[in-house]
Amino acid sequence: NGEITSTNDFIDSDAKNFLVLLVFFSPDLGIATVMQVRAMFSSLHGAEIEIDVEHFAILNKLPLQRYIIIQAFTMFIVLLFVMDTIFRAGNMTPFKQQKRSDLIFLVIDFAMPVLLISFVANRIPDRMNSE
Repeated sequence: NGEITSTNDFIDSDAKNFLVLLVFFSPDLGIATVMQVRAMFSSLHGAEIEIDVEHFAILNKLPLQRYIIIQAFTMFIVLLFVMDTIFRAGNMTPFKQQKRSDLIFLVIDFAMPVLLISFVANRIPDRMNSE
């Protein structure tokens, strides 16, 4: 409501936790910032304070198109990496004759791009629907 409230009205000597939420927005840059300040007064050694700051950029039109193109290119490169890993696995000697380190690196080579693909694939629909 825009009115200034005295801190004595909501903080007293019995207060154990305190959260301040500040939201800033720059229409010129299309950036929103959310700042959270948490104070916990339950410690005998004084207050424990945590500060979190998050920035959110609005992507639309050309920046959004660039983002989607870069993500699609990333997906293409990662798919090539997965195909290379599968090809190398097919050319390996039988499983029982492999060194353990070769198998571990093969699993890592396969898992990393799969995780990246799942991350990017989950983000692209959000970006496409954000216009």
